[in-house]
Amino acid sequence: MGSSSALGAPSRKARRAAAWSSCRRSSASTRTSARSPTASPPTAISPSRRRSSIAANAISRLTTGRRDSRAGAGWPRRSADIAAAVEAAKAGGKVGVVGYCLGGTLAWLAAAKVGGLAAAVGYYGSGVPTLGELKPRAPVMLHFGELDAHIPLDGVRGFAAAHPDTPVFTYPTGGHAFNRYGNAAYGAPSATLARQRTMAFFASKLG
Repeated sequence: MGSSSALGAPSRKARRAAAWSSCRRSSASTRTSARSPTASPPTAISPSRRRSSIAANAISRLTTGRRDSRAGAGWPRRSADIAAAVEAAKAGGKVGVVGYCLGGTLAWLAAAKVGGLAAAVGYYGSGVPTLGELKPRAPVMLHFGELDAHIPLDGVRGFAAAHPDTPVFTYPTGGHAFNRYGNAAYGAPSATLARQRTMAFFASKLG
C-alpha cells in the first residue's frame, strides 16, 4: 500500500434533508475517463467526444443509492448501466472508469465484473474493503484518506495486503471527499498527488 505519509431551512428535518441531497449530488459521482494532461478533476475524454459524453452521463446516473454498503445490493442494475456506457465509449478507444465515494466502490466492482474496461480508479469507496474477495479483470488504482472517518484505515491496509498487485495509496492529510474541489472537504495536497497518479495510470493503460 502506498502512502503520502448549508442551506437555510425552518426545521432540523429540512436542514438534514437539504444537506444530504447536496452531499449525494456532489460526492457520489462516477465518470468515464481517459488520457488528459489538463482536466481537473478527470472527466470523460475520448477521440469521440459525443460517445464519451453519452458514457459519462450514463455512469453519472448510477450513483443514486444512499450508502456505499448498498452498492453490492444494487449491482445488477448498475452493472448493466456501466456495461452500456463502456460499450458506447469504446468506439473512441480504450475505456477507463474513475469513481468517487459510492462511485469508488462501483469502479472496483466494475473492474471485477464488467468486460471491456482497460483500467479503473476508485477514490475513497467505503465498500471496497468489504469486497476484497473480488478479483479485478482490469488494472485498478485506489486512493484513500487516512483521516477518513467513514473508512477504517485498518480495513484499507488489510485490503491492500490481500491485493498486492493493486496500487492502493493513502494520504495522511486526506479525509473523506478530499478530491471534492470547491467543498470544505477538499484537500489540495492529497487531491493534487492523487490526480497526478491517476492520470499517469490512465496514460499507461489507455495509451
